[in-house]
Amino acid sequence: MSNQVSESQPVIIPWNRLEPYTPPRHTGTVNHRLLEGSVTEDEFNIVHGAIEYGGEAEAHYHSRSVQFLHLLSGACRVTLDDSTEELAAGDSVYIPIGVRHRVEVTSPEGITLINVYQPALAADDILA
Repeated sequence: MSNQVSESQPVIIPWNRLEPYTPPRHTGTVNHRLLEGSVTEDEFNIVHGAIEYGGEAEAHYHSRSVQFLHLLSGACRVTLDDSTEELAAGDSVYIPIGVRHRVEVTSPEGITLINVYQPALAADDILA
């Protein structure tokens, strides 16, 4: 189900109607678009993600969107260009345009996270 509605109207977004997908350059990942860019006139979008242990977001960057990642559960290693940080549940990271980033799951239970992209992430903006 697409959650495209007029931005002037409130909307309930039932979890069980969201289409799961795996983005390019990701393994062991299931995402759900909580808020599509079409709702916000492409100003931003919000994605819920789950990555299983052994899965990852392979190194990539975005040429048009900044990314804000908030880790809801689990632990992971995030590489930002040449710097690597360990994240735990509750941690967040802001990723500017052009910064190559990689997320490796380090907790056996996997991770869940929320991503906000501004402007809304386009399908062709996940670049190697």
